[in-house]
Amino acid sequence: MKLVGVYKRKVTDEDNNLEVTFSFQGYDSKRDCEELEKEKKYTLEINELKSKRTGLQNRYFWKLVDEIDIKINGHRKNKMNLYIQLLEMADVKSTYLQVLEEALEIVTNNFRTYKIIEHRIVNGKDTVMVKVWDGQSKFNTTEMASLIDVTLDYAEQVGVPTAFYREVL
Repeated sequence: MKLVGVYKRKVTDEDNNLEVTFSFQGYDSKRDCEELEKEKKYTLEINELKSKRTGLQNRYFWKLVDEIDIKINGHRKNKMNLYIQLLEMADVKSTYLQVLEEALEIVTNNFRTYKIIEHRIVNGKDTVMVKVWDGQSKFNTTEMASLIDVTLDYAEQVGVPTAFYREVL
């Protein structure tokens, strides 16, 4: 069972054991908790609930990237290059990989967002230096906020209206 609750308090019982109280809303939470047996041991993992962007917000983000691309190029040209530029401007965490030329396909199959930095010869072998980013679902709150802010600011700089996007993103 997985529950989402709000931390309320902690107290120490008469045996000096810690008791922690959370409140839960909804019928499913009540039903799940009815299955708990008193004095039975359970494992708990408590993590802060991170806000998740909705699918709609994600579509709006990509629509804004499309609008910027069209404004700059007069048509959709290369949304991915623009996205990489925005990631770099927002300083979103990236990783550099140096791989053999023949392994490049493995990298590009495992990372949707990547940038080939340069081709090198190392120890007589053809290699490629690649910069990769995780998908947005792996971004922390700060990275995502930075990317959205940079994208909105860039949109304004190139003349894309942003009032609507500032409301929904």
